[in-house]
Amino acid sequence: MIFKSPTYGSLSLMAVVENMVDFMNAVPQAQYHIVVGADSQTYNQTVDFVTIIALHRQGQGGRYFWAKQTRRGKMALRQRIYEEALRSLNVAGELMKILPAALKYEAKTVYDLEIHVDIGPNGQTHC
Repeated sequence: MIFKSPTYGSLSLMAVVENMVDFMNAVPQAQYHIVVGADSQTYNQTVDFVTIIALHRQGQGGRYFWAKQTRRGKMALRQRIYEEALRSLNVAGELMKILPAALKYEAKTVYDLEIHVDIGPNGQTHC
């Protein structure tokens, strides 16, 4: 999967991790929050899925990366929500395989990970 960055252009997941590590190593004593999520939009006979990785240095900005993939054919809302969640879990899983090793388990670098699932207490996704 190729991610895009408004600042750094097209990046592989490994390049995204390297970019994240550079950002985190610049201020290793800061608290970091990583969010992985996906969303989808239907257009006629296709569904666009966008997956994001956002890295926030609390109180000091952040970076984000996104990847878009298009799937042909109609999908029911429930199927799209499952697909979004699966994409988020897969990217987060890959990220967690390589990020800790890339950081070399720096004792000073603290981060938490959130996987965002696009469902809510109201509306169509609540069921």
